[in-house]
Amino acid sequence: MYASKLAPAILLLLVITPIGYSSIRPNIAPIPDPGLNISISNMQRFTSDISYDFDPAIIQRLDGAAVVFWENIPFSNGKISNPVINYRTSNSPSPTYSSLNWSASQTLVSTPLSQNVAPAVSQARNGTIYLSFASNRTGNFDIFLKRYSPATGWYAEQQQTLKTADEVISSPLAASDGSLWLFWDRTLSATSANIFYKVWRSGSWGPETPFTNEGSTIENVQPSAFQMNDGSIWVVWSRMDTVSNLTHVYYEVYRNGSWSSALPLTSNTNPDQHPHIIQDQNSTIWVAWNRELPVSLNVFQNDIFYTYSVNNGASFIHEVNLTNDTGCAVCPEDMQPSLAQWKDGRVYLFWASNRGPQNYWDLFYDTTNPQPFHHMAVTALSASPMTIRLSGAPSVTAVITVNVTVTNWGTFPESFWLFVKATNTTSRTIAAQFLSLSAGQVMSLSIIWNTNGIMPAKYRLSANIVAPANEQQIVTGDNTMTGGVLWLVPPGDINMDGRVDILDGAAVAYAFGSRPGTLFWNPQADLTGDGVVDILDASIVALWFGTVT
Repeated sequence: MYASKLAPAILLLLVITPIGYSSIRPNIAPIPDPGLNISISNMQRFTSDISYDFDPAIIQRLDGAAVVFWENIPFSNGKISNPVINYRTSNSPSPTYSSLNWSASQTLVSTPLSQNVAPAVSQARNGTIYLSFASNRTGNFDIFLKRYSPATGWYAEQQQTLKTADEVISSPLAASDGSLWLFWDRTLSATSANIFYKVWRSGSWGPETPFTNEGSTIENVQPSAFQMNDGSIWVVWSRMDTVSNLTHVYYEVYRNGSWSSALPLTSNTNPDQHPHIIQDQNSTIWVAWNRELPVSLNVFQNDIFYTYSVNNGASFIHEVNLTNDTGCAVCPEDMQPSLAQWKDGRVYLFWASNRGPQNYWDLFYDTTNPQPFHHMAVTALSASPMTIRLSGAPSVTAVITVNVTVTNWGTFPESFWLFVKATNTTSRTIAAQFLSLSAGQVMSLSIIWNTNGIMPAKYRLSANIVAPANEQQIVTGDNTMTGGVLWLVPPGDINMDGRVDILDGAAVAYAFGSRPGTLFWNPQADLTGDGVVDILDASIVALWFGTVT
C-alpha cells in the first residue's frame, strides 16, 4: 500500500506616448521553442551532509530571492531523529543568476516527538507564500498549512485535515483570483487511496471535495497542482492499479467551473511516481516525475523523467530520461522532482538522490538554458534637489528633477505604465507615462516636477511599473522602487530648516531694501525673485509664520 511505500523515505531517512493613450500594444510572443540544453553532466549538488534530504519544493519570492524547502532527517552519532522541514534562500541580487549564493540551512518546522514531511509550496500574487506539509503529531499523518507574509514573516502552521486516515502528499495553489486551493492524498485501505481538495474563498474554507473517487484497487496519490497562464488549473498525480500493478501519471484540467476527464500522461509498464507540474513564462507546460527501472534481475533504480508541451497541453514531447545512469552495478536513486522557473529565465529541477560519492541522500539540481520570460524593473530612482523651498509668488517656480531608469530584463517586448509618486499622508502622482521597451532595453527618463501649489511637507519618492494583468512576471518585487525623502519647506523658510520663525523674519529685516551688489544682500531673502528684498518678501514670511514641516 502507498503508506508502506512511503515509509522508507521517511524512516531512512523606451518610447514615451501621451499620458491619455490607453490602448496597450500586444506583446509579440516568441515562437514556442524550449531549445533545451539540459544534461545530467550539468547537475549541481545542493546539500552535502550526512543527514537524509528528501522532497524538495522550490519557489522564487517576488523580491527575486529563490527558496528551496525540503524534508530533512537529521542523523548524528549513528542515530536518526524525526524529520523536520528545512529551507535555504538565495541572496543573489543580480537579475541573472551568474552564480547562486545560498544562505545556511534553517529549520522552519520541527516537532521533536513527531515527523514533518513532504513540503509543497505556492505563492500568491501579493507575495504571500503557502507551505503545506504532512505531520503525524496528531497520531496519524495530517496536512498542515503554514503562511509567509513579506511584511511580517512566517505564521504558525494550521492543521487542515482531521481524518484518522493518513494524508501525506499535498499541493497548495494560490490562484490569480485570490482563492487558495489545497489538494492532498488520503489512504483509505491497504490497496486504495484517493485525492481530495478544498478551496479558501472570502475568508473561509469550502467543503472537502473528492478529486478522485475510485474503488478499492486503485491508489490515486501524490498530487501536484499549477495554474496556467490562461487561468486553467492543472493537477497531475500518480495512479496505481493494484490489480495490474501499473502506475502511471494522470492529469485533469479545471476550466470554466468544471473538471475534465482524467487522462494518462505516461503509459510505461514501469511505475511512475511523484509528478510535478509548472508552466513557464513562454507558456510551455513542464512535467517531471521519477520512474522505477529494472537494472538487473530483482534490482531496480529510480530515474528522473520529464516532458513538456508547447501547445497548451494538446500534445507533449516524447519523455526524456534526465538521470539515465548506465553501466553501474548499483545505480543511484533519483526521485521526487520539483520544478520552477526563476529570475534568470531558466527552468530549475531539484530532486533527491544518493548519487554523491558518500551515498548520502542529498538534493541535486539541474537547469535548462534560459526560456523566454517577462521581467520589467525600476532600476534607478533619484531626484535633485532633495530639499527645496516652495514658491511664495507667481513669478517664482520651484522645480525638482526626478530621474528614473526602467529596464526590460526579459526576452519579450513590453508596453506598460510607469507611475512616479510623492507620498506623505496621501499619494500624489508626479508623472504617469506609457512606455514601450524592446527586450533587454534600458530607458532613462528625466521628469520635471513643478511643486507650485504643493503643500509643504516631507514626501517619500517612489516609482512603480504596472504590468498588464495577463503578464505573470517572473519577479515583481523590483517593479517598484522607493527613493529618498523630498523636503518641501514653506515659502517663507529663508534658512530652510523646515519652519518659518523669528530667524526667517530677522533674515528679511537684515537684508531689507538690499539689491544684488549692495551691502547686506541675501538672495535667499528675495522670496519673490524680483531682485530686491522688500515688503513683498516680508509679507510671505508673515503669511507662513509658524508653519513647521
